[in-house]
Amino acid sequence: MNDATCNRDILQLLKYNLSTENLDAILTLCTVLRRSDFDNITGSVYDSRCINQLLSYVSIVVSKEDKDLIIEYLNVLQKIILGLNQSQVNDLLSELDSRIISLLLQLLSSYDANVIIATFLVIIALLNIDPQMSEIMIASGIINYIQRSISVDMPIVLLQQASEVMLHLIENMNKRNVSSLTHITEMCHFLDQILSSDDPIILENVCRFYSFVPCIGKTFVFSRLIQLVTSHSSYLANSAIEAIGNLTVGAANHRIDLLVRLRICKYIKLLLDHHNSKSIIRMALLALSKIASSEISHKVSIRKDNLLPVILNYLHDTNYSIKVEAWWTFSSFVNAITVSDIIPLLNPEVIAHIIESLRSIRDTVLLAKGLQTLKVIFHEILSNLNHPALKSDSRSKLLSSIEEYGSIDRLQDFTNHEDRDITNFARDLVHLLNIHKCK
Repeated sequence: MNDATCNRDILQLLKYNLSTENLDAILTLCTVLRRSDFDNITGSVYDSRCINQLLSYVSIVVSKEDKDLIIEYLNVLQKIILGLNQSQVNDLLSELDSRIISLLLQLLSSYDANVIIATFLVIIALLNIDPQMSEIMIASGIINYIQRSISVDMPIVLLQQASEVMLHLIENMNKRNVSSLTHITEMCHFLDQILSSDDPIILENVCRFYSFVPCIGKTFVFSRLIQLVTSHSSYLANSAIEAIGNLTVGAANHRIDLLVRLRICKYIKLLLDHHNSKSIIRMALLALSKIASSEISHKVSIRKDNLLPVILNYLHDTNYSIKVEAWWTFSSFVNAITVSDIIPLLNPEVIAHIIESLRSIRDTVLLAKGLQTLKVIFHEILSNLNHPALKSDSRSKLLSSIEEYGSIDRLQDFTNHEDRDITNFARDLVHLLNIHKCK
């Protein structure tokens, strides 16, 4: 007899003993199944009807109030659920009785931590098999059950599992494009309470949750996320900056103002100094882009924390997505450029890098924005050559860089671009440089 046939026979015995309520036999069979080879307990061994029957028998098991039996039974359920194929998942969803889910959720109110842990594992397994399961769980009141049953003074493992459940719920809602402000607010209320934890798993789950929620802007949430940006854990730092980046999407100025007052630019600078992950860099530039495109007073923080050289460096990054984010940030920042910002741009190599980077941009909207940015830069430089903060040879430095690196010739390439805005910006820029070249 092969393992699959053996497991099927054990399952039939389990179903029989559930109907006769033979507790000793049920516990023994559950233990055997839980310890069996994972691959052979899943897949084609069980049909959807069988799985639904096993789920429905939860009520019988729970009614016996035997915690060891409940835990073993839940462990078997989790193991089976994780191995379902898509066809079995579809059948399970079509036949699932919401009352079974409600009964399962009631186990979160158990006085035994191990029962709650086993219950969470089944819930997480169900949430993993299909995004639709989140809607079923939410309709059955899972958020309220967790809020009532799980408190910050409980064992860390329970808080880890609770935060993981919330993360799965929001991820699945996002996948199915289902949004409920009421449910999101309820989840945030619970997660806000555990955001002060020092446990990395909890923090990563909460940060990833907030990366899906652009509508929250509480001071202590932003403050904690900003602290986590400088975490030694690359994954946690990435999750935190991703959450901050998402929280700034479409944000009103008051939310950006809150971030600036919390010294977000200082922490982003520290983040970029200690992490070289492409994902972290891209999300950090996204957050800076939102700051750079807001009020002029907010842009000052970028300059004060010496982030302009960092942004300039990323303009010619080999990763195209990073280069694009850097250009959006740089272009937004230049709209409020000052004389003090001009000085680092006077280096001939910097100007050459800016132009060369622009030549590699494929997005026509961004390319037009970049040429407009260059025009602003050159105009401001050439208009402030007599400013006390600039050296007397600033004009010659700029013009020599244009000559040395063939900048006008390179910009000339854009004057015949198929996009009219790009052509016009390029012609205006070449004209501006030629006028000053002849002076």
